[in-house]
Amino acid sequence: MICAGMRGEEKDGRNGSVVVGMDLKKGRCMDSEDPFKDLKIKNWMILEDINERQPCTICKKSRKYFCYNCYIPVLTLQGHVPVVKVMFYII
Repeated sequence: MICAGMRGEEKDGRNGSVVVGMDLKKGRCMDSEDPFKDLKIKNWMILEDINERQPCTICKKSRKYFCYNCYIPVLTLQGHVPVVKVMFYII
């Protein structure tokens, strides 16, 4: 495995598989073959049902799934998208 550390250094592992990241809490690497195996993903079929763009409820610009200016989902997805608190800011 190849693991990306906190400072970007790489560490070689045993089986040579490619790794996309590291679970810092558990101190283990995540295999790229199935990086989402530990996630609990809800039904995404509501995304398949959205065929047209909708106006953002704040800035009124046309968006498909979320407004990348206001950082909110479109009206159809509000209440279906979980809110995740992160420990850093995206600039």
